[in-house]
Amino acid sequence: MHFFLSLCENAIVRYIVLLFERFFWAAGRLWSHLRFRALVRDAGQQCTIHWTTNLKHPGNLHLGSRVRISRACSIGSMGGVFMGNNITVSHGVIIESDSYDIYGQDKRSYYAKPINISDDVWIAAGAIILQGVNIGKGAVIGAGAVITKDVAEGSVIVGFNRNLHLKEIR
Repeated sequence: MHFFLSLCENAIVRYIVLLFERFFWAAGRLWSHLRFRALVRDAGQQCTIHWTTNLKHPGNLHLGSRVRISRACSIGSMGGVFMGNNITVSHGVIIESDSYDIYGQDKRSYYAKPINISDDVWIAAGAIILQGVNIGKGAVIGAGAVITKDVAEGSVIVGFNRNLHLKEIR
């Protein structure tokens, strides 16, 4: 009898824990959606952004429809970040439109240039996109790539060196 009671108690505890997990998951999703809609004023339909994404200057972030931004990303849009439609940003991606002006009089001053990301782009995990870059339609940015120059339409880029340009998709 004691064994049966302990099984029931464990099942009840598991059920209660499961209910709490579901509740907090739903509350987290709601919070993430409300935070995103409050901070990013110019976003299209069906945009999702993970709650762990760090948004700097979110008023300068402009998103098209069906943009998906995964967990642990950082988007600094001081100079403006413009994303088209159907874009996937995998986890750990850094998109930074500003930098320190190391040649300026004040060593704490910034300079910023806009980043433009066209439609149907996939940015894989851990990639870094720096200021002043234009990424063409249908491009794929490989995991860990550092993008400092424009990317042509349909290109696949991996690594940090422009010599690692794989091919153009037609």
